[in-house]
Amino acid sequence: MKINSCIYNKLIKPINFNGQNSANKTECNTEQQSQSVLGAYYQPVSLCKNADLQAFWDDIKYENPEKEYFNPDRGPYIAPNIEAIRKLSILDNLSLRQKREFIDLFCKETGFPDLDKVKQKAESEIEKSIHFLAQKEDFDVKFIGYDKNSSIGRGVAIPGSDCDALFMIIDPKWHEEPWYPGAIRWQFKDFVNQRVLSTHASGLPEVLSVSYIEEGLKLADEAFQKAEFSSEDLERFEKNLTDDTNDFVKSAEFNIRLASFIPKDDDKRTQYYKSAMLVELIRDGIVNENNFSPDFMRKIKKSPLFRFSNLMKQRGLNNKLKEKHLKRLQLIKDFKSMSLDEQFSIVRDIIYFSFMQKNYEHKEYFENIDSNNQNEMGNITEMYSLILNI
Repeated sequence: MKINSCIYNKLIKPINFNGQNSANKTECNTEQQSQSVLGAYYQPVSLCKNADLQAFWDDIKYENPEKEYFNPDRGPYIAPNIEAIRKLSILDNLSLRQKREFIDLFCKETGFPDLDKVKQKAESEIEKSIHFLAQKEDFDVKFIGYDKNSSIGRGVAIPGSDCDALFMIIDPKWHEEPWYPGAIRWQFKDFVNQRVLSTHASGLPEVLSVSYIEEGLKLADEAFQKAEFSSEDLERFEKNLTDDTNDFVKSAEFNIRLASFIPKDDDKRTQYYKSAMLVELIRDGIVNENNFSPDFMRKIKKSPLFRFSNLMKQRGLNNKLKEKHLKRLQLIKDFKSMSLDEQFSIVRDIIYFSFMQKNYEHKEYFENIDSNNQNEMGNITEMYSLILNI
């Protein structure tokens, strides 16, 4: 399973993309250099002989597509991890034999095209990384769960998908600082195989303390008392739980109306909606681990959120696959009968996708666009704006 030794040397030593690495004088064959599909971040890397594909894979599997940078004028900020993205240019320069070997390696490492194995590896990565972090930082894990309508929850994820609404509730023990759960959230990505489970900035887990959720439940209880909803309102809220449209504003009517009785304070509104999401996961979502005390579970089940909250439509969208999910299921049926170049194109696109690169050829497997070219996420952004008073 070899490519060219000078390729991998260029990954682990200062790169001179216009010539040979001074540490390696092996003669390279540049005939297979292909045109960039990585946009501004692409830098061509030439092929030689005898570099290890496994070493290349090991080098990229923990690479996050985003990186925190620091600018003296603007402070810390998140931007594309250019150094990591440049490494992908190797995939443009493989011979037919190397493509075959890389496809086999990719499938062995990720479980693809067996989507059950892809899901198992993603869930294993979540639990392994969380418990490793808990041991390292000395906190107790009280809850791990996520959206059952996500690609992973439905068992139609491709390698490197993120995990929608991944929640991790902790008991910080002796860590009393309010910023501590947020710090844990950012550390999580450092322990995850990104080619199995993506944890870019918008795909990081919510890490919250038990006390934070308790306060959120209290906010909801007090707002519910003030709201004095009619029996007709309550009946409609319950009916909305099974609404199977993409109208999130309609289905989350309870949450939106209840939010009007929450103080117009960004922190309190956020605390309210995150607590509501957790309650929905406990009620209808995928629960990998639940170590809450019986007393705390009683509080959750007594909350009006447990009866009416519907931010994520866990029930309504339960049997509704997105267009990209249907396309993926067909892809799995067809994959083994595809030509070598077609298979490699799919594998390469999946890796680009996990690096948040949109230069992939097969957008139908990655984007939330239905058969009418409409966004399948509906008005979810409007719903959150109404709740958070943005």
